[in-house]
Amino acid sequence: FLGTIFCLGTAPEDVKPVIEQQLGAFSTEDQLQLGILKHIFTILTGEVPSDLDETLHPHTSWSEKIDAYIKMMAGRIIQTKEYVKAIVQSVYARILSIKQYDSSNLPKLKSTVVLLRSPGYSSTSSASSYVTEDLSAPLCDAAKDVRCAAIINNNLSTEILEEFKTKNLCDSFVIKFDDNYYK
Repeated sequence: FLGTIFCLGTAPEDVKPVIEQQLGAFSTEDQLQLGILKHIFTILTGEVPSDLDETLHPHTSWSEKIDAYIKMMAGRIIQTKEYVKAIVQSVYARILSIKQYDSSNLPKLKSTVVLLRSPGYSSTSSASSYVTEDLSAPLCDAAKDVRCAAIINNNLSTEILEEFKTKNLCDSFVIKFDDNYYK
């Protein structure tokens, strides 16, 4: 083996099915775009957008929808228009990237893969090729689950643990005292 890879949530080949399940309510690209905009609106304003459908209906392109969306949010948010636009575009691009993700093209790993799995996420992949550890925290809080550190430490090689044990983790620096300060 060449090392250990820790996957938080699910196995690489299970990412796409999980995302497709989560996005199953959006049957068209327009519905997905509207869902993203509604979600970001709610996060940024704390309100549920009631007039978003009507505002965006006449616009057909994604960039037109974003521009109309940002105009609609004017006065309701403290973030800049550029920031909101960047967030919206980033979220949409990441979702499209995940929808196009194909794990079958990935090379076979020569590493130990440890799945840190949250409740409710089952694996469609071969369980024999992974070390699976079940967490008690939901996926959104899984990285904060105290068991993560213990699981990672248990799966590290003895060389890494020994190096960590003997390494000086203190930051050292020289303090130069100014003689004029004490006069």
